[in-house]
Order: sequence, then C-alpha cells, then structure tokens
Amino acid sequence: MFVLTVQFAIKPEHADAFAEIVIRQAINSKQLEPDCLQFDVCRSESDPTRFFLYEVYTSTAAFDVHKLTPHFADFSQKVADLVLSKELAFFDRIEPRVETLSSIVH
Repeated sequence: MFVLTVQFAIKPEHADAFAEIVIRQAINSKQLEPDCLQFDVCRSESDPTRFFLYEVYTSTAAFDVHKLTPHFADFSQKVADLVLSKELAFFDRIEPRVETLSSIVH
C-alpha cells in the first residue's frame, strides 16, 4: 500500500478556514475514491496553524488518480493562498503477516 504524509503550516488568520476545507477534502476522498483507504486530518495541540495528513491508498497509481479528481483540484485552489509551507513524504506501508504477529506475541 502507498502512504503519503503531508505537513502544512497555515497562515494564522486562515487556520480555521483551512481546517474546514481539509476536512471536506478528506471526506470527499474517502467517499468518492474506493482506492483511498484512509485519510486522517490532524491538528497540532500546541500550534493550531500546523496540520498533519496521513493518507493511505491501494497503490501509487491510486494516488495519481486522486490528484486528478475534481475535489483535489478544488481543494488545491481553495488553500493556495492559505498555506505558508507544505512538506510531503511518501512511504510503502509494511504490514506484518499474521504468522509474524503470532511469533511476536508468544
């Protein structure tokens, strides 16, 4: 599985608006994209202008499809002037087999 993390720093005066927009983006992604398995939106407790997204897709190709959706384009356009910085990281999700988990527990 393909995992993407995104860290956003948002202009302080726009943090609450960004929260609403990114939550809508998460909902749309989960509801409209069968290959979007998870889309978590997190906000820093100590700095409300900092956001962290954790997204899981079935494959890199599924993420490429995500970037072509109308809701992605809408999100990108709406937040363009709200963002101070954006940092992306990409991962392959490693899932232990059941046999591996059993040997760890025993």
